[in-house]
Amino acid sequence: MTKFRKGDVVLVQAVVASDYHGADAVKIDIPRFGETYAPLGNVKMLHPRIEVGDTVWADSGTGTATVLAIEDDHAWVSFGDGNYATWWISKVVRVDPDPVKVEELPVDPEELAVAS
Repeated sequence: MTKFRKGDVVLVQAVVASDYHGADAVKIDIPRFGETYAPLGNVKMLHPRIEVGDTVWADSGTGTATVLAIEDDHAWVSFGDGNYATWWISKVVRVDPDPVKVEELPVDPEELAVAS
């Protein structure tokens, strides 16, 4: 199918342009057309960027590992127990840490009072 019509749902390949995103949108860069924001519900990860220091997982039954080096399409990883492996980057999944929950602490007004 080569003809697009109003109402067709399409996939546009873009790159996340910033580590910061709001609660409901992420900043993306569409090559040759610039940056814009997209609703999180409309964004799907096609391939995460893997960097040295990331915790990754591969479907090999070996658990998670830390990326020590990247060369071309391979990642050299450490399991933290003295064992190492080389994995295809296209076969790993980045394991993002759980977001830290910041909760408001109750403040006693008496503690904030300044003695005169």
